[in-house]
Amino acid sequence: MFAPDQTGRPASPHPDLERTVCGCCAVCKVHLNSSADHRLLPCLHIVCNTCLTKICTDGATQDCPLCAHSFCLSEVTECAIFEDTSKNNKIPKCAGCEESKVSGWCVQCEEALCLDCTSAHRRVKVTRDHDVTPKKPPTGWIQRRRCPSHTQESLRFFCLVCEELTCKDCQLISHRGHSFVKQEEAVGSQRQRLQSLLDSIRHQKEPVSSSLLHLEARLQDIKSIKVAAKKMLTQVVHFIYQTLVVRATQMLKEIEALYAEEVGCLLERKTSLNRLEGCQDYIAAFIDKILCTEGHCLLTYTKRIETQVKKLLSQKACTPETMIELHIQIQNELCQHIMKCGKKKTFCFFYYKNVFTFY
Repeated sequence: MFAPDQTGRPASPHPDLERTVCGCCAVCKVHLNSSADHRLLPCLHIVCNTCLTKICTDGATQDCPLCAHSFCLSEVTECAIFEDTSKNNKIPKCAGCEESKVSGWCVQCEEALCLDCTSAHRRVKVTRDHDVTPKKPPTGWIQRRRCPSHTQESLRFFCLVCEELTCKDCQLISHRGHSFVKQEEAVGSQRQRLQSLLDSIRHQKEPVSSSLLHLEARLQDIKSIKVAAKKMLTQVVHFIYQTLVVRATQMLKEIEALYAEEVGCLLERKTSLNRLEGCQDYIAAFIDKILCTEGHCLLTYTKRIETQVKKLLSQKACTPETMIELHIQIQNELCQHIMKCGKKKTFCFFYYKNVFTFY
């Protein structure tokens, strides 16, 4: 984000806007003055003619380098903001021949005239009835601009339909039938109109500034929430890990107890089989010994031997038919549950806030 200024409000994302309004080209940032050849874009940004020529090379629609507003070359106009108004305080020149020595003032045309042009003014049919007084222009007089279409005429009227300055010939030809007022009257009404627009902008500026502060606070909140979320997730992962470790330890103890019981049973069975094997070897050796004798010994012990052999053969000599097999399974549902353990909830306060709940 942009660093806040002294008022506490974040700095403008377009710091060059103010400099441009104060007299710098929107492209090259060169200072503009009354002698520079500058142009006004439809978005009211000012560029020098050199930069405008570079931008509009193919005549296609271009974008303003500051606000990205699209414009065509035909929409670009001259910029009169930097016109040197100090000329108005100098001695005016003749409106007809640019002669510096002025000898008359036409009240109707509001133009200064030299001696020769005064005589001509009184001879021409259109102006012969005008009041030409032998005095300088009145105090506060401003030299009018010349009409680009009719260079002999000054722009003294304002067309209310087209909202542009016109001369006498313009009103009779290209603006025929349009309502118009004198330039001085139009300046007053247009000044009020612009002042009203300026007041509207200033009225809108306060909520905009407040919204920018609010957005900046929200962005800072998001940074804090991200840090807190990372910490919380770390704690959750650690908790899950510790829970799994505890459960694994419990399972290991259960497995050890189960196999300890199995080992006891196997050792007991092994002892029985060892005893059975010893009995088998002894009785077999005893029978072999009896078979090697002659006479009454064989008859005497045959029944007893048969009894012991029957008893011996009745004992089981096989190993246990079943054996414990260990299988550790992790259910897919558990994994899926862990993958979906975070549930997002949205609450609406002054703005939306997302809360993740683990369950």
